[in-house]
Amino acid sequence: MADKIRAGISLYLNDGYSSGIRKAGKETEGFGTTVNSAMDRVNKGLSGINGKLAGIGLGVGAAFAVNKIIDYDDSLVRLGVAANMTDSQLAAMKKTIFDVATAPDIKVDPTQIKAAVDEIVQRTGDIEYATKAVRFMGQSIQGASTEGKAVGGLVSVFNKVGMSVEDTASVMDMFNTQGKDGAFTLDMMAQKGSQLISAYAPFRTMNKENAKEFGATMQILMKGSDDADLAATTFQATMRNLTDPAKQKALKKMFDIDVRDKVTDEFRPLSDIMMDIVAKGKQLGKLDSFGTVLDGEAMK
Repeated sequence: MADKIRAGISLYLNDGYSSGIRKAGKETEGFGTTVNSAMDRVNKGLSGINGKLAGIGLGVGAAFAVNKIIDYDDSLVRLGVAANMTDSQLAAMKKTIFDVATAPDIKVDPTQIKAAVDEIVQRTGDIEYATKAVRFMGQSIQGASTEGKAVGGLVSVFNKVGMSVEDTASVMDMFNTQGKDGAFTLDMMAQKGSQLISAYAPFRTMNKENAKEFGATMQILMKGSDDADLAATTFQATMRNLTDPAKQKALKKMFDIDVRDKVTDEFRPLSDIMMDIVAKGKQLGKLDSFGTVLDGEAMK
């Protein structure tokens, strides 16, 4: 343990990354030969930054905190190697993550932000995108109390469909607002967003504007079911049904409902289609009539 902490503090001193760790290193140069002696000295050296470390979730004990920081730094180095990052890119990433994690309006565990970055790099290989996304991902993790890996997975989907970092940040903020006003929270979106957006893709290209329709639909389904899994299953089934050419024809023939615009042949707004189905169901006296066209999951 003592050797590991000495090595870790040396790394931070050489890196010039943390003034707090630098102070700890100077005050603990005389490491004892036993673990207990080393821990006592580290605790004293870290007393000035221990509160800040605890504030970002790095543990209450200074020894544990330093150990976690060193492990975190090691994981960042591994990420840098895997992503073929230059030394300057890795240094910038480390500083950005730490600055965001300790920002007064965020204060989250930096390992969660790192997990989000890791997920984006693994799925897309786009380290520049991941670096630019650090701040709003930190805000999403803090605001939704969700895991970094889930946030990174959702952001990587937006990256893959060609959305800019700025538009992705805007959409994440919108999902957070919709979740607070409605029922399908940003945490739920982070956990299930990847599969939901994949289901939405055949119906509509995901972008900043269409994300409003997508998010609003999830709020409606969540309010109707009060169950995130059921809402997600219903949405996926609805997309599967509405994008099926045979079911589009059946809806038109049996219920006079157009899934596509008569002029452009593009899909009509999802809210309009759903409203037409509900209105027709009221006219017929029951929605069960659509069971001959739509499958059971979509009828939920």
